[in-house]
Amino acid sequence: MNRLLTLRVRTAGCAADASLNDLPLVRVGGTGGATALPVHEFLLRGLNRLMLRVDPASIDAGADVPPSAELVLHLARAPVDLDRSSILDTSGQRDLLLARTGWGAGFADAGGAPTEPTTSSGEGEGAGAWHRGVDVDLPVDLPRWRWLDAPAVPVGSMEAMRARALQCVQQRVLEFRRGDGAGWLGLTRLAREERAVAYGGNVRAREQAFLDTLRAAPDGRPWSWSWPESDDFVLRPEADGRLMSCLRRDGGPVLEAQSRDGRHAWSLPLRLAWLDERLHGLR
Repeated sequence: MNRLLTLRVRTAGCAADASLNDLPLVRVGGTGGATALPVHEFLLRGLNRLMLRVDPASIDAGADVPPSAELVLHLARAPVDLDRSSILDTSGQRDLLLARTGWGAGFADAGGAPTEPTTSSGEGEGAGAWHRGVDVDLPVDLPRWRWLDAPAVPVGSMEAMRARALQCVQQRVLEFRRGDGAGWLGLTRLAREERAVAYGGNVRAREQAFLDTLRAAPDGRPWSWSWPESDDFVLRPEADGRLMSCLRRDGGPVLEAQSRDGRHAWSLPLRLAWLDERLHGLR
């Protein structure tokens, strides 16, 4: 597949992240730069909401270029590594711009001036962020993803769900330390099936690639998996409570490993949903 609906964020002199339909997807750190990923499995048929969030504390007033951030949704005609979910090369390609917003230099009229900070909610998120949003109507034939039909977890049930989720990720780490990936494959089966619908590809081949990576790091030795401690574990509600991201308090994925030589890292982002009286990894 070489035509993908892709979300891209570029920054200079500040840190920013982007969400799509209340699902945080992309972050660029305070040193600036650009990142992108295909987003078919997060898009809806019809109206979609994109949001750019800039952290005022990250703004470098002494930067050589004025601080700015840009969020773009476009149809990318470029080769993509779906395992890494990143655009490999967009040079010389013609992309179709679908939506764009930004903050800082060149964006005085884009989405309204963020003159007052908006306080973010939820553990692990900073307060006082500047937000800009844009809506885009996509008249394309997208599947109805399973996460859209997942029940929203009530706020009053989140602490009990956090305990379930913590037990789930701790069990995965115990299995990973034994080189056992069966539990993870069972937990995330629906996500892989929908990813194959979204982008094509062989589900069994991707499962085998995961198991091969799990058995040994690039240095040939077992991965060293970090233990998910309760006081560092955040279960962040997303998509109106239908999905829940498993994170550390610093916002990184809770499932993370290092190679024994310290040269390689591997993380497994996990969004859970409560379906049929059990947890499923839907994204």
